[in-house]
Amino acid sequence: MTDFSALLALPDADLRALGRPALQAMQAEAEQALLEDHRRTQLRYYRPISEAAVRVHQSRARVVGIQGGNKGAKTATMLAELAIAMTKIIPYALQGRYPSAKLRPCPLRMRLVVTSIVSAWDTNLKQKLQWWEWNGPTAPEAVGHPDRGHWGLIPQACLLGGDWETSWSERHRVLTLRCGCKLYVMSQEQDLADFNQGSFDAIVEDELPPEEIHRANLIRLLDRGGQCYVGGTPPDALE
Repeated sequence: MTDFSALLALPDADLRALGRPALQAMQAEAEQALLEDHRRTQLRYYRPISEAAVRVHQSRARVVGIQGGNKGAKTATMLAELAIAMTKIIPYALQGRYPSAKLRPCPLRMRLVVTSIVSAWDTNLKQKLQWWEWNGPTAPEAVGHPDRGHWGLIPQACLLGGDWETSWSERHRVLTLRCGCKLYVMSQEQDLADFNQGSFDAIVEDELPPEEIHRANLIRLLDRGGQCYVGGTPPDALE
């Protein structure tokens, strides 16, 4: 594999002396290396979909509401916020814009509330966190293209042993990172008593849950002064 750092240190004359075929080959190798880095460390390359999404990342409000239609990137925005908090990786697109005061010392305790473990977590949200899972069009020319979708948001290097299966407990539905941060995945289908446990630094409600669950989540944030991110999809027709 080419040592690109050494190449960058070469004088321009030495680079030109390598010849066009060699330079083209090295360019292709560099492009592949960059795409692989995207796959394993997608969070660094995450780009908010809009200025409204940037404001979500910048907000220090106790409750942050995010409303929009299906495929509006609400979930990706909230999961990216969780990933930033847990890994301390600020995406290139947010450097200089993300409030450093939001980065709390590890270990953090986070809660993600989904509508259903089977239909929401297993088939959708989990893939948005797993580094090797592509979230976008599946045509060969689209897979891995930064403008067509994104890989899972938790970098491989942040997992225990670099392995999802080692970091994820299916029995307890808890993801543990190398830094000690934990993400607890819960479902709106669970009993209310399950939500009245623990203290958390941030809670994401993928869709607005029943009022009693939302209230329980807010109480669980009090000890740590945490934030609640609430997603909402408006109905197709308003009466």
